[in-house]
Amino acid sequence: MSGFGFDSSDWQDEGLLCCILAVQGLIASTVTIIVKYFKRRKFGVTSYTKKAKIFAGLAVGVLTAFSGFYIYQVASYHFTVTKKDYKFQKLLTIGTYMFDELHEGNFDLNQCIYHEDIENIQSDVYDAFRYTYFEEVYFLDQHTVCIYEGALFDSMNGYIVTDGEKEYSQKYFKIGGYENLYSWRGETRPEYW
Repeated sequence: MSGFGFDSSDWQDEGLLCCILAVQGLIASTVTIIVKYFKRRKFGVTSYTKKAKIFAGLAVGVLTAFSGFYIYQVASYHFTVTKKDYKFQKLLTIGTYMFDELHEGNFDLNQCIYHEDIENIQSDVYDAFRYTYFEEVYFLDQHTVCIYEGALFDSMNGYIVTDGEKEYSQKYFKIGGYENLYSWRGETRPEYW
């Protein structure tokens, strides 16, 4: 069980925190430079040469531009997609991967992937597994992949990703805007329903 970010699935919050810390560091550094400059002027310390001033100005400019570019990149990336949509897209990516591996003969219906085993996944969907919170991913049947998130007290929850070939009971809650994604919650896991 491994979590990332503030709600265990999104790196965006961590990126935003890094931006805030970078801005705070930039502001503190700038204030320190200004204070030191005025202290030296006040006490008559010999001023820097013109070359040193130009170098310092360029260094501050480059660092400011780099910080601004980094902040823009992190803050703007995927913020057109809500956190939940981003999570749902990762779940669909995991389901698609499982179905593809099943159809190619690499997996059978007994295949189960535990979160601690994701390092063995040699695929471009590794990040979807890595940054999605789950305990197990497995097949309920040939048309259904179950993503089991875990249990809290007497309630278990997770998601199922389908290939759209069969109807699903009312115990699964269809997620709006997604054809093949459902959430579930119950006292037992779906394979025992």
